[in-house]
Parts: sequence; structure tokens; C-alpha cells
Amino acid sequence: MFSHVIKVTLIGASLLLSTNTFAVPVQFSFASNTALTTDLLAYHSGSLSLALSAKQISGDTETAVDLYQDSNGIGAYSGGSDNTELDAYGPDESLYLQFNQSVSLLNASFSQIGTNDDFQLFVDDELKFDSAIPGGNASDTGISEMEFTDMLFSGTLFRFAPINTYDDFSLSSITVDFAENPSETTTVPIPASLWLVLSGLGAMLSVRRMQREGSNIDANSLLA
Repeated sequence: MFSHVIKVTLIGASLLLSTNTFAVPVQFSFASNTALTTDLLAYHSGSLSLALSAKQISGDTETAVDLYQDSNGIGAYSGGSDNTELDAYGPDESLYLQFNQSVSLLNASFSQIGTNDDFQLFVDDELKFDSAIPGGNASDTGISEMEFTDMLFSGTLFRFAPINTYDDFSLSSITVDFAENPSETTTVPIPASLWLVLSGLGAMLSVRRMQREGSNIDANSLLA
């Protein structure tokens, strides 16, 4: 009986000592009421940091371009007559999302979607997904949200890019899942009273064992 009590108590102690990290879904919304042209945008949520930048890619040549942010979300702008969405009218434009730790992409929202807009998604520089963006219309004002929960796209660098010449869109938001403080653990201290209980149970078990040994000695004496 005593051994069973001690076993249960030790299990409880191990649970108290266990360390935990928690998966935390975080949404980053990129829409802004104020139009902004900049080379870099940064976002923070708890221990998670996100930096956004944009590039034009032509063959092996990559050129940094400005981000353009407005009420539709984020696009890219290289100056002159270039529109402010992510497009492939000249060199292909790409939007880079760099996280400070590994995350899993849950969903992404797009805006300014036409009837024929496609995109591709790279994770840590590897092409993972390409698709038409649903919800477009002829006036290029469609809004769409795509789910990636079941696709298990995890990494630290995500890149959204158009595929064909006439693809153009803005990224409105993304939602990611990450382990809060993955390098830290939360340890729950064992209360002093629990140590007293364990010590008491250990002493009781020792007394019990001594009593059993004494009984065995008496029985052996009688048999002799």
C-alpha cells in the first residue's frame, strides 16, 4: 500500500517538474489607413519578430525595391509607372517575410485580386506551393483568404510571388503558429510540503520493512 502511495506521489512530483511550451497562433495584419513607401517593415508579437522586404528578381539577379503599404495590405513598388501590388509586369517582384524563429503558416489573405491572378509560395527558398488565388473579379478588387493549416509549411523565411506576367495582388495578412519562447522552459517548483510528505512516506516504508524483517527473524527462530 505504501509503495503505491509513494508511486502516485512521485508521478505527481514529475508532473509538477515538467516543462512546457505552448503553440501560439498569431495574426499579422498589413493593412494601413496611411499609405507608406519604405524599404523595410517590422512587426513583433511576444517573442516573435517579423521583418518584411521586397525584391525584383530577373534570372540570377535580385534587386531590392520598396514595399508599398496601404488599406489593401502590402505590395512592392520599384518607382516610375510600376503599380503598387506584387506583380510580374517587368522583373518578377517578391515579398519576403523573415521570422526570428520557425513558424507554421496557417493562412494568408490577399486583396486586389483579379480573375486570373496566381501566386507561388517559397519556404526557406524552396518552392512549396503555387495556385490560382480564388475570389477575384474583373475590376481587380477581389479579396481572398487561403488556408494552409493541413499543409505543414514551416520555416523562418516565406516568399510570396506572382507567377505569370499579368498576376498582381497585395498581401493583406498572415496567421502563423509558433512555440512561445522555445528556448525557455517554465519550471514549476515542488512545494516544500511535498518533500515533507515524501520524506514521511519514506520513513514509514522503512519502518514497515524493518517490521517485516523482524517478523521473519522471529519465525525463523521458532522453526529452529
